[in-house]
Amino acid sequence: MGLELYIDVTIKETATGRIISFDPTYSYNKSFHIFWFDGWAAAPVRCSWIEIINRYGSTHYTEEDNLIPFPQTVLREMCSCLLSYCCVPEENRYQLDLETSFWDSGKREQRHGTPYKTEQRYSHIEWDEHYYTENNFLTLSRVLREIIWMLDQIHYENKYIPISRAHGLDEAFQWVFDKWTFPDDYIELPDDLKKFKENPSAYTWEFNLLNSY
Repeated sequence: MGLELYIDVTIKETATGRIISFDPTYSYNKSFHIFWFDGWAAAPVRCSWIEIINRYGSTHYTEEDNLIPFPQTVLREMCSCLLSYCCVPEENRYQLDLETSFWDSGKREQRHGTPYKTEQRYSHIEWDEHYYTENNFLTLSRVLREIIWMLDQIHYENKYIPISRAHGLDEAFQWVFDKWTFPDDYIELPDDLKKFKENPSAYTWEFNLLNSY
């Protein structure tokens, strides 16, 4: 069974604690995914994100934990970390799986003077093998950055502006959210959606990292 990594969100009415969100695909779920990445290329991201979450919350989660809650304030550093995986380090280019990124502080000192590789570690791995992996990270980073911007608008201005395809995210948005409009289609009742649009800061977004393998 391979690795699947998700960021899950639940939207609650702050005053009552009542959950207003749901997953259109599985309507019995009250949470929904805003990020997912499968395959073992996600493994080093998982390690870095758990380290970031532990630092923010003084927690001690490990790769063995399947459900890891974290505060909204962690999202910016998580996005910054994700962007660092858009360029695979030289020592990773001929690996079967991505192992580290430029984010990993423990590896930075070892990278000084790393030679530009001309030989493959495995004969069947071409020099551009990680090209699509890098693009996947870039796509996910762009979507997560737009979600952060939307949440900032709510926090600082009490203004709800859904993620627009006019932002140049048409392909990325469809890849992550498929046919659904975010976050309108993830709020179950029309009356709740109306109230949310009128006063979005009256609602709390709760985040979990789902580590499935």
